[in-house]
Amino acid sequence: MKKAVQEQRAPLDTSLKENTVYSAGSLPRTRCPGGRADVFDHDQIKAHILKTATCMDQAWQAALGKAGIPFEPPKWVIAPGEGRGPCGDFPQADSAAPYYCPRTMSVYASTGAMANGNGESTGYARISTWHGTYTAMMSHEYGHHVQQLSGLAQARWDRTLAAASETQRLALSRRLELQANCFAGMFMRAVAPSYPVPAERRRDLFAFWGNLGDQRGRPRDHGSPPNNGVWFRQGWQKQHTGRCNTWTTPAGKVS
Repeated sequence: MKKAVQEQRAPLDTSLKENTVYSAGSLPRTRCPGGRADVFDHDQIKAHILKTATCMDQAWQAALGKAGIPFEPPKWVIAPGEGRGPCGDFPQADSAAPYYCPRTMSVYASTGAMANGNGESTGYARISTWHGTYTAMMSHEYGHHVQQLSGLAQARWDRTLAAASETQRLALSRRLELQANCFAGMFMRAVAPSYPVPAERRRDLFAFWGNLGDQRGRPRDHGSPPNNGVWFRQGWQKQHTGRCNTWTTPAGKVS
């Protein structure tokens, strides 16, 4: 009796420029109705985030599995106000943004800060009160989880530790953040038919991302607002992980 021959996969490439994740391709079309969550209502938007997170699990597990990258879902800590995780306070000072902590593979977010702002940072509701923009923001944080699973996050951290200057470290941070934007665009396109994301809402998403990013007087660690918009649209339009490779892109496109 012949023994079954097990499929032999090549070792995963965890480098920045040739990472295995770039072979994952597109995300499968994923059913994910958005509903009617009110972004100013903590219970509603928290439930919405957790519901759409299962859609992200479904889409990314399929894509990463195709590339041979082991999958596990992230965890979510969603508070109405301030909180503290292993990677620091959330929201961080003068920031409305959630953050991903690789130590616990968790996303930490304050729904109050996202809607209303925090310190010198205005809330996302000043740009859009549509819950789809919040889903897109969380899919950006999920993009950081994809970077963690694929080894991109660790490869970037190794480069950061070896960097000779703050300028180099900020440049690495921008490439990481803009890549997560691209992954977010891929997800929103994957769920667009069922969410739904009609043309008007697509314009909302593009305008939302075009207003985020590094502001005058703040560290240049996320990329300019125009480039934030460009990389979200890149994921939306190209729908392929290989087209989200910010590590081989000229510096001007990730400034």
